[in-house]
Amino acid sequence: MSTILFNRTRRSPTEKKRVTMTMNEIEEKLASLDLRSCQDKFIIDLTSPPSSPSTEEFGYESESEDEEEATAELSIKMGQSLPSTSMVQMVSHLLTALKVTREQESIIAAECAIIEYLHVNAATLADVEALIPAMNSNTRIMGKLATNIGWHRSRGTISNAETEQILAHILTNGDLEGAMFERTKKCIKRNESPHGQRIAMMQADEYDNQAAWEAERRWKTMPRQLRVRQEHELLPAGCTCLADVYAYIYCMTWSGVLALNKIKRASTKKKLKVTVARNNPPKTVFDGTGSGSFSQTRLHNGPGLTDKRKPKVILPRAVERPILTTPEKLNTVKSATISPNQLWAKTMPSPGYYPRAGKRMIMWL
Repeated sequence: MSTILFNRTRRSPTEKKRVTMTMNEIEEKLASLDLRSCQDKFIIDLTSPPSSPSTEEFGYESESEDEEEATAELSIKMGQSLPSTSMVQMVSHLLTALKVTREQESIIAAECAIIEYLHVNAATLADVEALIPAMNSNTRIMGKLATNIGWHRSRGTISNAETEQILAHILTNGDLEGAMFERTKKCIKRNESPHGQRIAMMQADEYDNQAAWEAERRWKTMPRQLRVRQEHELLPAGCTCLADVYAYIYCMTWSGVLALNKIKRASTKKKLKVTVARNNPPKTVFDGTGSGSFSQTRLHNGPGLTDKRKPKVILPRAVERPILTTPEKLNTVKSATISPNQLWAKTMPSPGYYPRAGKRMIMWL
């Protein structure tokens, strides 16, 4: 089988055009030949002869320079440190911009320089010592530093011994609440845990970061006199000034603090005078026993509850005339002058009341 080898180097556009034309000619010649019957090995060398112009004459970089650039780009992607200013100088520039110049553009530029450095390089113990405690109040830089330590620790760029030294420095020189220490430990654990747990931890960290950013934004709205550190004041744990109390504890901005004085307080209600009657007879409580208790309603059986409204029971009037129940006690009258209202015909089927000589009338006395 025939084999064609090409030795290709970087060439100028003119040479590329010439090589393309040569290749077309070669393809036409090879197409006219029958290579199936040929068992020889063809080697086509397309290198430039010594008399041809070099790439330097056309103003192009050599291949070795391209390889050096590719190696530099690869070193950036692998996380190797780049030659740049030290972390101490970048932190000093940011502190100067915050305290002296107070220009927003210079502050943002200095802060972005530190974040970009932590994005490319693995943080060392010297970098952590330069950032903490100087940048404890900067949430973005502290978040980037914690992410850097967790990422490079899981990749092996930062050793176990150096990680312990970094955590010890963060614990002793970090914020009073230890939030940066816990955040760094979370980042280390998150990068070493499985994918599902890592996503849940990232969502929780994102929520914490958003809350911390909002608190920092509220803190920046406070006036300068409230940011002064109070040494002899009794403040909540983790607060060093009144601005911390308003921003982190009460979650208020300065406009919200000023609005507190404009709120009208509700007028206090007058107390009602309660007069206690003396020498009142004790109230009788129905206990369910006694005369007439059977006729009272039972709406509930709860303890201590009584029926305030008692039912009215009307009994029939007393009978003013005697009631005769036997026939012997009745007086029979045969007079027809008795008023019809006082007569009552007895029709009960009793042998003593059958009519003999006429209708028997019974009168009530």
